[in-house]
Amino acid sequence: MSSAQSLSSAAAWLRELSHGQRARLAVVRRRADGRQLALVDAVGRRVHTLRPLEQLVADLASGEAELCEHNPHANGPGVRLRNESFTRLCWLVGARLGRDVGLAPWLDTTTSYRLLSWPDFGEIGEDAEATRLFAVIAKRELGIAAMVDVVQLPQRTVHQLINSLSLCGLLASGPVSRRRTSGAHRASTGGPGQAQPSGAFGQALRHLWRRVFRRV
Repeated sequence: MSSAQSLSSAAAWLRELSHGQRARLAVVRRRADGRQLALVDAVGRRVHTLRPLEQLVADLASGEAELCEHNPHANGPGVRLRNESFTRLCWLVGARLGRDVGLAPWLDTTTSYRLLSWPDFGEIGEDAEATRLFAVIAKRELGIAAMVDVVQLPQRTVHQLINSLSLCGLLASGPVSRRRTSGAHRASTGGPGQAQPSGAFGQALRHLWRRVFRRV
């Protein structure tokens, strides 16, 4: 399997986990010997990993590691694991996919997209280019080419950001209702880098948004 195929496969896995289309747990394992490198808990939004997320993404991108079903009877690594953010893993994989491959295969250059909710910059890291793009697509729906023209960002950067939003479940497509427009506007006018609601209330609200609005 080529590195592009390996990365695309990992991204598709994470998207399905993020959107509740797979069982809540998955593992990242090394292809050579099957050693488990990380346990991915999509419901708890955590990644329990032997190595930093950046290294884990590099292993997935190179094809040295793969995402697969969790086997509850398999032995874990038997050492203390790092407790990392599932959202950040999705973000990093989406960005790497945009850099190495391009727009995610489930996205479409002929479709317009809109920000469903601001990401938590405490998890993904502050990014001035991301803030510029999100401020625009929080207010109006745009196609990929229009984003490049309006925000004046390189196409590859837009691909990275849109991939990451999609993997994190923060991207919507299709007609946008007045109610959603209002909510997106409030998020965008709250200031650059404003995080989505946190805690039990925020989690319940996100689940409501995802049931009502179409995600990509």
